[in-house]
Amino acid sequence: VEPVYLRREELRTSRSEAPDMQYWELLMRARWYFWRTTRENNDASRACLAKALEVKPDDPQCLALLSFTHMSRVWAGLAADPRQEIFEANRLALRAVSQDDTSSYAHFTLGTALSCAGNLPQAIAELEHALVLYPQFAAAAGELGRLLAFSGRTDEAVEYVLQAMDASPHDPH
Repeated sequence: VEPVYLRREELRTSRSEAPDMQYWELLMRARWYFWRTTRENNDASRACLAKALEVKPDDPQCLALLSFTHMSRVWAGLAADPRQEIFEANRLALRAVSQDDTSSYAHFTLGTALSCAGNLPQAIAELEHALVLYPQFAAAAGELGRLLAFSGRTDEAVEYVLQAMDASPHDPH
């Protein structure tokens, strides 16, 4: 069998469109701010995500990270109204999944948001689905292990925690 060579014109038309660099820069900047975990950085992350969503409306990555900014406020004790923050986190995570049901990160986010709302059975199901989509997803495996431990399923929890550590041995989380 002879190799198939594509002409230069075919290469250009077979490539997907280049990502919008403004959107990409805003998303990366939002991630950078998010991981600094102060109120000011959380606000800056949200501002970047709002601008990124103007460029690329209903983007599942932006929606998922925006959901995490709401959960982060609750975890850090910064939320004036924790119930509203958790409600908004769930709403955004559901939107992310509805925009891309194949996104392991969106399902991971929804699972985490559902756990914050106290819906452990559905949270566990979402995290399991995230791992079906991407078996090496350390954060999803770790979160699933945590929720299984809280649910009294410690033997299963240990397996997922070990899976998370194997997938990302230097991750401090």
